[in-house]
Amino acid sequence: MAALVKYYGEHDANTISVADWAATVSETCAACAFTASDAEAWGPLLVEGDKLVGVNRGGCIELASKNEACGRAYEQTISCLLLMCLSPERGSTCSTTSELNECRNEVFSTGPCADAYAEVEQECGSGSLQGYEQACRPEGAKYDIEGPLAAHCGGTAPGGDGAGDGD
Repeated sequence: MAALVKYYGEHDANTISVADWAATVSETCAACAFTASDAEAWGPLLVEGDKLVGVNRGGCIELASKNEACGRAYEQTISCLLLMCLSPERGSTCSTTSELNECRNEVFSTGPCADAYAEVEQECGSGSLQGYEQACRPEGAKYDIEGPLAAHCGGTAPGGDGAGDGD
């Protein structure tokens, strides 16, 4: 876990070589950490070729909630949010946290992500989601990869107490 996070922090996420990154840990660790984005089952870090293309936050939420439908709904909701609020191809101009929050509130309340967000609240329980999100982005975590790596593969994310054995 520490070696993966260290390497990530020392390199540009947009140009990082997954092969070089994976070589910093054992084959077993790398096999858990990196999965093809078109694989039937996802691990924490999604790759295409030699490039990192995503972080499986929904899988982390699934593990934290012990509910596959919660994790799937969360992943769909986050994907919608990213597409609507952070995609220049869709005309998004969010460049500050306040602009992103404004966009998020709009797309979740009455916009195109409203149905997906309602499903997250139904599947995860509106009062529980924040706790699952904190498990997947623990206090002290510097990068989005830390919680999902710990949840899927074991190890300790900053601010966490370990994430079990990766089951």
